[in-house]
Amino acid sequence: MNTPSSTAGGKVQVPATSPEHQLLLQCSKARIDAQSAEAIGTLCGAPLDWDQIFIAASRHGVLGLLYHRLHETCPELVPGQAFDFLRDCSQKTAERNRYLSEELRRILKQFRAEQISALPFDGPLLVATVYGDASLRESKSLSFFVPANQGMKAKELLLAQGYRREYTWDQRRETAEWMFLRMMGLDREDGVHVWLYSELNPGGFNPALRLRSLRPAVASFSIAGENIESLSAEDLLLHICAEAAESMLSPRLLPIVDIAWLSERGTALDSRRLLQRSDFLGMRRRLAMGFLLARDLLGARVAEELGAHFLSDPEAKQLAASFSASLFSDQDIVPGTRARLFTRMRSRERMRDKATVLARFAINPTREDWSLIALPAPLYFLWKPLRILASRAGLVSSKHLAVFMPTPVEVAEEMLNIAEVGPGDTIYDLGCGDGRIVILAARQRGARGVGVDLDPDRVEEANANARKAGVEHLVKFVRQDVMEVDLSSASVVSLFLSPQANLMLRPKLQRQLPVNARVVSRSHDMGNWPPNRTKLVACDGALSRIHLWRMDGATQGKAGPASEQ
Repeated sequence: MNTPSSTAGGKVQVPATSPEHQLLLQCSKARIDAQSAEAIGTLCGAPLDWDQIFIAASRHGVLGLLYHRLHETCPELVPGQAFDFLRDCSQKTAERNRYLSEELRRILKQFRAEQISALPFDGPLLVATVYGDASLRESKSLSFFVPANQGMKAKELLLAQGYRREYTWDQRRETAEWMFLRMMGLDREDGVHVWLYSELNPGGFNPALRLRSLRPAVASFSIAGENIESLSAEDLLLHICAEAAESMLSPRLLPIVDIAWLSERGTALDSRRLLQRSDFLGMRRRLAMGFLLARDLLGARVAEELGAHFLSDPEAKQLAASFSASLFSDQDIVPGTRARLFTRMRSRERMRDKATVLARFAINPTREDWSLIALPAPLYFLWKPLRILASRAGLVSSKHLAVFMPTPVEVAEEMLNIAEVGPGDTIYDLGCGDGRIVILAARQRGARGVGVDLDPDRVEEANANARKAGVEHLVKFVRQDVMEVDLSSASVVSLFLSPQANLMLRPKLQRQLPVNARVVSRSHDMGNWPPNRTKLVACDGALSRIHLWRMDGATQGKAGPASEQ
């Protein structure tokens, strides 16, 4: 890129933040000058709530950067226990990224052997090309573009190698889902999650970016000595900006950090091509929002020709201001359908793109539609509007509240520890997947357990795992909607669903659970129900938050200590 812009007007206001959040912003910068280093030292020299820092850094995906910046600026000012914890998180992040890099290379080799054309992006590739250090950024998944006509073949190859679908559909539903959603996810026992895409940011660009249109401008990067093709710097930046705009109602700092680091330290961006590409794809407003946030929150330098555009679109500044204002919320945010639709339309500058967003919302089927009825693919265009009307009338209700993502054993054990599960307990795991939490509770602690899941394959798998562990006399697994199961006999309820699911379950938990029952949730909170405890667990290069509530017979569990290391 060219000379940085010196334009000072039209800046996004940095949100009023606590010292803990200010430290995250300073440590997330791609460029630490003397002023930033001094600010980090000043903040660390004052009293800080390090538990709050860990929770916020985990939520925003910047634990690795936090350790790196503190280590290079003022390690002597960080409490020893906190510094050791951050170092451990950083090391696990590096190990996980190296592990994912090896899996990426292995999958690409298998795809080539089966003549499947694939282009990887994000994940460890983004870390290697933008950050240059495997310890600085978490990677949680591998992402691949494949041609639309090879998606099902790629899925079958991954299934044969130990991966499994997050949903289990019949062949007709799976084909329709791939056709409409342009993406599918698979995961493996070791926590590796793979996403297959037939287009970049499905629904995010107009025209759609498919593999054929991306091939002429791919870039080559070296991973463990092997050259791997991926997105050009310009397409990667547009992809990140599109994702940031999509998540602006429940924002995280990480995509803005990616934008700042890409502009400061990544492969040189071609400003002219970037603007031409953004005009062609209807991305100018979202690109402007991303760069405004990176410039004004993290001090990223912006090319002069790009900076001039930022001041010409007041809507981009308003979007950036909304993102910034919501950035450091202490609670999981569950935006409503109307708010999401309005934000998507607002972030498009062209009327035809706004119309496309509205049309996709009205007629494109979702996973909820697949779960309710099996139809020939073309008829789902008719089913979506009918299902929305039926849902409004109360004739149908949503069933699937979360995708299946296995909880690492180390995290499951900590969930049992924080809930103090013992032989006198009955634990209900809502959305039990393969049953590991209930089985661990029975095998290690002698507790009885009930696992609840809608997916018949997961229930069958859980029962097989219970027999293998020799605890089938203590546990049972049922195929049922978690909103319908009776929890009155539970002394412990385990959750790893979604923020929306947790909020939906609150009245049920309050109504059915006995006094002194415990609720333990991985990752997601309960809105304005303050947890009694929040514990952080570093595993597989990522940090999991475990929240605990004790039901006290009032409207919520009693508030206790905010967190512990």
